[in-house]
Amino acid sequence: MASDVIRISVKNLVEYTLRAGNIDTRFVGTSRAVEGTRIHQKLQKAGGDKYLAEAQLKYEMKYKDFLFLVEGRADGIIVDDPQVVIDEIKTTAVPLERIDENFNPLHWAQAKCYGTHLW
Repeated sequence: MASDVIRISVKNLVEYTLRAGNIDTRFVGTSRAVEGTRIHQKLQKAGGDKYLAEAQLKYEMKYKDFLFLVEGRADGIIVDDPQVVIDEIKTTAVPLERIDENFNPLHWAQAKCYGTHLW
């Protein structure tokens, strides 16, 4: 019997599993998204020869009659044998002095999914 495929993106998986309440409903506008894309591209171009931009990653797992397919796209992967670095670029309007390693667990979880199961 053919397996039913359940497909989910890393971003959606992380957002669902780590969901929490947030009453901030401000709209940030499309100019911020355009600026974020421009910054991503600038950083990716500066990555050098060992930098693979927009790396497509996926993980497949069969369970009973289901095939789970988790897919994502890392902003970049730096391969410098034997080391592999997952580069997830995040833009923010928050002052940098307010950001520490616990600032946004969703960002860490996304990178961990890429590093643990997809690469």
